[in-house]
Amino acid sequence: MSKQNLTKLNKEDLDKVISFLNDGDSKKAIKSVNALINRFPKNALLYNFQGVCYEAEGNLDFSIASFKRAVLLNPNYAEAFYNLGVIQNKLGEKNNSVQSYKEAILIKPKYPDAQNNLGHTLSQIGKPDEALIHLNMAVNQNPNFAEAYNNIGLTYIELNETNNAIKSFKKAISLNPYFSRVLINLGHLYQEIGQFDLALKSYKKLFDINPQSGEALLYIGILYKHIGNREKAVKNFEKALSLNPKLVNAYYELSNNSQYELSSKQLSSLESLRNSNNLSQSDEINLNFTLAKAFENNDDNRFVEFLFKANKLRKRQINYSIDNDIKRFEIFKKKFNSSALEISKQINKLSIKQKPIFIVGMPRSGSTLVEQILSSHNRVYGAGELQIFRKNLKDILKNFDTQSIKKIRKKYLNSIGQINFSEDTFTDKSLLNFQYIGLIIKVFPEAKIIHVKRDSKAICWSSFKTNFSQKGLGFSNDLDDLVKYYKLYENQMIFWQREFPNKIYDLQYETLTSNQAIETKKLLEYCNLEWDENCLHFYKNKRSVKTASTDQVRKKMYSGSSEAWKKYKKYIKPLIEGLKDTQ
Repeated sequence: MSKQNLTKLNKEDLDKVISFLNDGDSKKAIKSVNALINRFPKNALLYNFQGVCYEAEGNLDFSIASFKRAVLLNPNYAEAFYNLGVIQNKLGEKNNSVQSYKEAILIKPKYPDAQNNLGHTLSQIGKPDEALIHLNMAVNQNPNFAEAYNNIGLTYIELNETNNAIKSFKKAISLNPYFSRVLINLGHLYQEIGQFDLALKSYKKLFDINPQSGEALLYIGILYKHIGNREKAVKNFEKALSLNPKLVNAYYELSNNSQYELSSKQLSSLESLRNSNNLSQSDEINLNFTLAKAFENNDDNRFVEFLFKANKLRKRQINYSIDNDIKRFEIFKKKFNSSALEISKQINKLSIKQKPIFIVGMPRSGSTLVEQILSSHNRVYGAGELQIFRKNLKDILKNFDTQSIKKIRKKYLNSIGQINFSEDTFTDKSLLNFQYIGLIIKVFPEAKIIHVKRDSKAICWSSFKTNFSQKGLGFSNDLDDLVKYYKLYENQMIFWQREFPNKIYDLQYETLTSNQAIETKKLLEYCNLEWDENCLHFYKNKRSVKTASTDQVRKKMYSGSSEAWKKYKKYIKPLIEGLKDTQ
């Protein structure tokens, strides 16, 4: 929070407020500043301090009211506008926050903190190009601004400019070698592009800075989990908990290891955490998912209790509404049907070094297994759940023409080029790309599209059990939303199949698991790939798997998992009834 120098008030009185704040005694600070406001009811500086005090106490609504009063009394009070923007951002009022930061900058153009916060917020609301303008102004005004370079890196990730993101993170680290958050961001990015040694180096540096950091060991454990080293993953999760027994995410990771059972002592610790009042919203969600997993095989009632609570909390956290998805589905149906645009001959003639295979469908449909099979082929690189296509959609929505299609194609391929692999074919398993199949066919007429299908009840129940981190999967946190979304998906796929016959390969998960060799051969033939025996031994594939199926795809193929929902029929009657007419 920014604090302006005293002008007319008694400095000793104001220093007393500051002293209380520095000591962490927000109640005395509030009492003290309110007494001053009674003496000086029209002093904007005091209301700014009042806002700081309420923020320290955690009363953000009162904090906002104080800052608004400050700028009402003094419309040229840049620091109060800045502070107002900070609290609005904390409350999720992103657009209001942007406006407050802009007001602060209008009053005080050389205000690197405001430029940085404005840029970061713009990036969060999907305006990365505009965000970069303000973030670059922040570092121009303050060349040693490590936090701004970190935010530039995050914005470049949104723009799929991996190399620039890495450069920005490294610049931030050079300015502040002890900047934990940027080390984490760099580690995550290296992991995302398959440079695991560099990711591990970044996480270990974080641990070197703070040997008591359980968080560093948590990330190291997750990295080992993704590359299939369960033993090292567990070792790091347990060590993380020995350093920080309140690290909910470490319990969560252990609970998701099929070969690990939480001890009675660990369950007792989780129960204690559950009864505490100082958990963050995210920790409370993860804790309930963890307890659900722990009781899944032993206590149906407790399993269901924790599972439903976790999903309810997650839906509230992301403020999901099925109505937004309904509108988006209609937009893409109208824009990207076969008659909307002739495939440009120029697109067909464009060369491509590495051909994409798009794997689409609903979450928990078996898509990770399919990617694991394909990426076991000596010519195929498994790129995982890329978000590149979705992030470039704004280019095509503005101008639906050949030039826009060429632009999105070029951006996508440039982003792929920043991932280090030598195979001539790669998979993109961003499942919700099923919404954009018409556009994918326009942009990449040479691409293969595999639609993975599975029993509807198995998909929806498995999705409800899974703690997805992506906001775009918010439909999975409510049984009614799951039914509605599944029907949207099913109708969308019927639409695409009609508009683009013979362009989409349907692969039934249950058939694949029952007839592995035959279905694998058909799959490779569709992808124009010669037979590779390794595809039958996909479980030996050492590639990184970051989805909830990381455990399953390390095992030999098995069938019957699509029947798991039947055990819980009495708890999910709305789901069963709602899906009775689906496939």
